[in-house]
Amino acid sequence: MSREVEIPRPSRDPSPPRAAATPAIDPRRALAPSARVRALRRRADQLLTLLDEATPETIARILVTLEPMPKRPREAPAADAQAAPELAGLPSFALAAAAADYPLGRAGDGWRPTIAELASLASAKAAPFWTEAASIERALAEAALVGGA
Repeated sequence: MSREVEIPRPSRDPSPPRAAATPAIDPRRALAPSARVRALRRRADQLLTLLDEATPETIARILVTLEPMPKRPREAPAADAQAAPELAGLPSFALAAAAADYPLGRAGDGWRPTIAELASLASAKAAPFWTEAASIERALAEAALVGGA
């Protein structure tokens, strides 16, 4: 018994070849965020913790560290946490770092800093972190629009 094997011949059909079927998308992978998005979310969480606003108790403790410094002549009475609205909204780490710079001579003129000076230096210390947090939020928003989140 002989079997004839038919050899497929190339088609003379001028239409283009059919595209291969698209592979099925695994729903678990479709919903999983990319590694970049996960890393951005992790960093955003770190920054959120770092940039947490100082409580009035923390502000009062930081201001006490400046007490040993000499007062300027004719300086107004020392401000406490309730009398320092300029410090509200600033991160604890930035206030502590700014307050530490004055006694060490890295900032100021040797006199106890005013609340405005302390707020200005603390804002400068927090600014790069606020900028980074804002850029991460923009990147995460773009990723969510594109569908990568």
